[in-house]
Amino acid sequence: MYENPSTYRVGRLSSKLNELERNHKLRLQGLKREISIKIGSLSLEKKKRNILPQSNYEQILKELNFPYRPPKIRSKLRKLIPNKEIKKILRRDIESAVKCLYYKLYKPCVILCGGVIEGILQEKIENKLPEKIQQRAIFNKLCQGKSAKKMDDWSLKNLLDVSENLKILATPSAKMGHGIRNYRNYIHPKEEIKQKHPISSHDANIACQFIFKLLDEVK
Repeated sequence: MYENPSTYRVGRLSSKLNELERNHKLRLQGLKREISIKIGSLSLEKKKRNILPQSNYEQILKELNFPYRPPKIRSKLRKLIPNKEIKKILRRDIESAVKCLYYKLYKPCVILCGGVIEGILQEKIENKLPEKIQQRAIFNKLCQGKSAKKMDDWSLKNLLDVSENLKILATPSAKMGHGIRNYRNYIHPKEEIKQKHPISSHDANIACQFIFKLLDEVK
């Protein structure tokens, strides 16, 4: 059957135009999806910034009315802690604890403070009692009925009791440390349920203040 060449060319052209139109629509749909995803990402980032605005550490310390600034914290830790790795971790955790307080994350703030207290006291006790036999002797003296543990296994309670005995901490400071220790146990959810007292902004503030008190008091 004879087919007019002009009709054939028109049909091919029409088919090509339809194909181009379909491809164009697909590209447009793809672009729309990309734009929607980008807008969604930008919106999420904006929300994140609103939830946790980026604030300067020094400015946060100032706004919370703490007497320390980063250079002074570094200087105090340099004098107190000979171990460079421990010093770096403590400096990081103090900053994290302060920021947690600022952003109203009170439970992680107190838990971090407990770790900083532990790190500082452990270093000072090791400086005063470098021999393991000395460490075991004082553990046995203060923790009667318990088998002597190496210092790495001492609890925060043990460290506070020994620090008070060695005059590293004054008695009022040791008692304050025990209060923070109790909140630190909230790392265990059942302990928090049992105590029926959520950690407040006041509790977290006291924990951070105790860190700065330690930096001043411990020699």
